[in-house]
Amino acid sequence: MPLESILPPLTPVNVLLAALPILVVLYLMVGRQWGGSKAGLAGWATAVLASIFFFGAGSQLLFVAWGKAILLSLFVLYVIWMALLLYHTINEAGNIAVIGQEMPGLAQDRPAQSLLIAWIFGSFIQGATGFGVPAAIVAPLLVGMGFEPVTAVAMGMLGHAWAVTYGSLGSAFLSLIATTGQPGEVLASPAAIMLAIASFGCGFSVLWLAGGLTAVRKRGLFLLSMTLVIGAAQWAIAMAGLWSVASFGAGLVGLITAIFYFSRIANGQLREDFNLSRLVRAFF
Repeated sequence: MPLESILPPLTPVNVLLAALPILVVLYLMVGRQWGGSKAGLAGWATAVLASIFFFGAGSQLLFVAWGKAILLSLFVLYVIWMALLLYHTINEAGNIAVIGQEMPGLAQDRPAQSLLIAWIFGSFIQGATGFGVPAAIVAPLLVGMGFEPVTAVAMGMLGHAWAVTYGSLGSAFLSLIATTGQPGEVLASPAAIMLAIASFGCGFSVLWLAGGLTAVRKRGLFLLSMTLVIGAAQWAIAMAGLWSVASFGAGLVGLITAIFYFSRIANGQLREDFNLSRLVRAFF
């Protein structure tokens, strides 16, 4: 039976009804400051009512849908738990702290430091864990470098945003595969290309917050070069079928490339207290 004969017609009203649960959650969380659990329950109730009274869903369909949702949640939680285990293992070893302390020493100017910390380092952390951890680590480092707290938080939130899809060990991308029914091999390339473009936008936003047009002019070429490196790395890893480590690997390649560039090619820009050997050891 063709799928079109089963699904309701694609009309503006049906599209609005289908989006209503998401809109309810967004309104309650953003507009009314509700917590995620309460807003999620309200969104679930909205979806149930809309499916019954407007789309004609019966009890069997609802129970099957709930069962699929639970199984998908368990799958995503499994990936998330492994990502958090990886992050906490690295963090307890002290590696994250060392990388965060030494990375700003690669360059003396604030635009480059902001890209190294908020964009490259933040994306690396997003690839391994996500869930707010990049901003929680990056923002205090930026404040310590002299940025205003609000600016530091904004840079920390924007810098890693492009790495979310393949981040958290690919949990979002794996969920995309599960919900669309499309093979990962089909989705991997267009997703990686779009994310590479988004990566440039995130880095540009960080530069702009770091110093406006002056910062963009000073480090725009470095931003573009690193975008090509990171984007190509993520695309290659994703096309190899390693979706769970695509963002993590791209962030790692970005870190290594930036370290090599500033320590070997532009070593005149190193901060006096920079310790290259300590930074390299943190990756092992």
